[in-house]
Amino acid sequence: MADELTVRADVPSTAHPDILAKHSGTLDLENTAGPNVLNAGREALTAAYSFLGDVNDAEKALKAIGNSTQRMVKGKPANVVNADEFLDAVDAAYQRMAPVIDRRISDLQALHQHLEKQVSSALDTNERKTAEGLHMTTEIRQHVKALPEEKRLTFLMQHAGDVRTVGAILSGPHYLVGLTPDEQSRFRDHACLKLCPTEHKQVQAVVDVIDQVRAAGGHMLQRYTEIQKQRVGKAATVTNSLNKLKGAA
Repeated sequence: MADELTVRADVPSTAHPDILAKHSGTLDLENTAGPNVLNAGREALTAAYSFLGDVNDAEKALKAIGNSTQRMVKGKPANVVNADEFLDAVDAAYQRMAPVIDRRISDLQALHQHLEKQVSSALDTNERKTAEGLHMTTEIRQHVKALPEEKRLTFLMQHAGDVRTVGAILSGPHYLVGLTPDEQSRFRDHACLKLCPTEHKQVQAVVDVIDQVRAAGGHMLQRYTEIQKQRVGKAATVTNSLNKLKGAA
């Protein structure tokens, strides 16, 4: 579907679904959640890009036939389209497309949670939570904390592929083993690359996809709001009429 969308100069390039191609190597992998992430992201961006392009085309067509008036907006002359049919069509299109964005963001967030759980599972074991496992966890923590401060992180990086060590270090606060929050975070990232590299990279990718979709939805809302402001005077007229009715009552 993304292949059918022509790149346009009047629509933000970051809203085009092809922006997700940078994540293809990470997400387009069989037997992972990645393809679902790509599909959801592409559908959302396709909806946003199509909406923005269609609105611009319709507005240009109306202006071309002179169906607009020029008014002063913020002290500057500007063409204000006053065609009710156009405004209603934009409203209908937005009401149709906005839920697509919201639904896909919700889907992407669920996929993000799924991937985070996979990562968490790879970094720990159920055995560690047994009496024997907890005893081992305590010994590992004590051993690491007993190391000279400058050698702790180096030691842990060398054992980042050992799930027992990883679980022991990450299942408790950083200070239990004498690490700083940053050191513990760096150790976690390194352990992820050892124990669950695909899922770890996909977690990072889905966060970016969500950001891209949200940004595209923001462009939609901004454009929609700009267009609907062109209903010059109508809201004020309705308000005045309602106020009169209230006064008469």
